[in-house]
Amino acid sequence: MSDSEEAPTSLAVSVPVGGVYDSEARTPQEESNGDTGRRRGRKRSSEQLQGEALLSAASHNDAATIRDLVQGGVSVDWADALGGGGQTALHLAAIAGHVDAVRCLIDLGASVNKVNDISSATPLHLAAMGRGTRERKLQVISALVAAGADCFIEDRYQSQPWHYAHDEVMRLAMKGPDFKLHKAILNRDEAALRQLLQTLDSSEQLNAVGPDGNTPLHVAASIACPIAVAALLKAGANPNERNEHGTMGLHTAANVLSEEIADLLLQAGAAIDGKSFLVHEYSSKGQNWVESPDPSSRGALSSPAFGMDRDVGDGGAEGKPSPRSRKEYKSVTAAEHETALHVAVRKGGVPMAKFLMARGAAPDLTDRAGKTPLHVALECLLEASRIGNGAETQGCMEMVRLLLENGACPRLGNPLWGRQRTTLHWAAQCGHVDALEVLVGCTFGLNRQRLLDAQDDKGMTAVMCAAQEGKVGCLEALLRNGADASIRNAEGLTARDIAAAGGMAAALCIIDTFATFASVA
Repeated sequence: MSDSEEAPTSLAVSVPVGGVYDSEARTPQEESNGDTGRRRGRKRSSEQLQGEALLSAASHNDAATIRDLVQGGVSVDWADALGGGGQTALHLAAIAGHVDAVRCLIDLGASVNKVNDISSATPLHLAAMGRGTRERKLQVISALVAAGADCFIEDRYQSQPWHYAHDEVMRLAMKGPDFKLHKAILNRDEAALRQLLQTLDSSEQLNAVGPDGNTPLHVAASIACPIAVAALLKAGANPNERNEHGTMGLHTAANVLSEEIADLLLQAGAAIDGKSFLVHEYSSKGQNWVESPDPSSRGALSSPAFGMDRDVGDGGAEGKPSPRSRKEYKSVTAAEHETALHVAVRKGGVPMAKFLMARGAAPDLTDRAGKTPLHVALECLLEASRIGNGAETQGCMEMVRLLLENGACPRLGNPLWGRQRTTLHWAAQCGHVDALEVLVGCTFGLNRQRLLDAQDDKGMTAVMCAAQEGKVGCLEALLRNGADASIRNAEGLTARDIAAAGGMAAALCIIDTFATFASVA
């Protein structure tokens, strides 16, 4: 037994839930029936019992029992398909960091590349993400690699074993990249970068995600280094590769407001309307071997797992998933589904937004929350007005105008505002006269009147919203621009009825004044 290895514990077929098996564990059907007793009417064969004993021995680092069981006829690769997730003894020993058990199983001919049913992980995947000291992990990894473990098999989440490494030594032991490219780019060392690009072994290194979750191309774009971006693209870097955060290089270029880098990426085939992936986290329920790994198992070299959205697709230039992407999670933790135009608008980059739309960016695509770039611009405008930042307010107004002039539809609303509500409903309810004026002013002809009189699912118009909230400035602007105050909502009420019911005397006065002018005219 190695000095760093822990001694085997006493064995029984039934072991704690944190280990392998619990003879009193309940089936899913028994769980749903509320049965708290033993498994009823269920007999386990001798083969099942011996197989469970092998898994138990592996989880307790009992090499002697492992050898006795296998030499006695138990298959060294026995896996429980009923409730154990298809884990073999080698899977369990590897994730626990049990060096003696791993070496014993390898010596007995265990398959080092067998995948489990939970996540299609090999013992090497589990060794990298598992428990135990760093020394024990390295010993297990070394034993598996020496026995022929394939370092490039991807699990269900499209990750190779090295993606779960906790440090550089462990990563390199599993034939992971060395990240020299990332360092050369961050140091702006053009000579070192060109030399490295000439000696690359594979495109995997060219598109490898580094310690900060970025590919070399993302790093180059993030520091606004067009020379590095051009060199990487020339060497074959994928302009649509996703980083750990689900974004493409074009998103990064938009974030740093670099039209030059965006142009280089687009010339190389970057998807102008590519969306960022959904951002998710693993369901963390502890370290049980039948559950998904805890986010901390990803180690110091990567961020928590990130998922790919099915709307983007699983293939092609726009939807090609990064080997680090994740697909099956339950909690969204950040804004996503954004296009580069969303990013440029959020950053207040009017020239960048203009550049992207000139190159074909669609102004009406929505993010995860249903927001178009116009909605983002209006939110930024409201915030700038709230804090009294005059210069920023003017910039936001310019952005709103730019989007409208380039085809953004003001009648498209955000589901969060209410069903079938338009941007004009939003402006009227918020009381933002300037936003309302520019929305109406940049809409012409029949579309203008349709916008002014658009009704939501309850029949409410923008005029009704302004009257209900007592936003007299917006109410006056709407009526001055030709909005119809006589329209009735689903309850048969007009804007005047709503103002009267709410005690909005000023709003009532404005409606009556415009009605008088209209009758005289």
